[in-house]
Amino acid sequence: METVLIPNRLIEASQNLSLMGLRLRTLALTKVSLIHYVTGIAPPISISVQEWIYLFPESEQPYRDLTRGLESLLSAKVQFPGQEKEIGFLENGKYIESEGRVEFCFSGEFLKGCL
Repeated sequence: METVLIPNRLIEASQNLSLMGLRLRTLALTKVSLIHYVTGIAPPISISVQEWIYLFPESEQPYRDLTRGLESLLSAKVQFPGQEKEIGFLENGKYIESEGRVEFCFSGEFLKGCL
């Protein structure tokens, strides 16, 4: 099993996320590596409802929960120490209904700020 790096600043920044946002963030982190934090560039992350159900089998409405998680991440902002402005977690994100998945990109500024 691959080790997942969760920088302390990312944990602190996530305190205002909803439960679904926290779950989606945690699942997304399994797809981000140290080089992505260092460069501030990560490929688009795709998470299917099947992945969601596998990890969160108690989810009664997985499609709704997945989209609510994305909404939470899209609206999430953080202000790292030493920065004047808040930055968003994500550059963009969308729910692809026909495929039952969400796709999003973490903000480069956010990734770099997590280290």
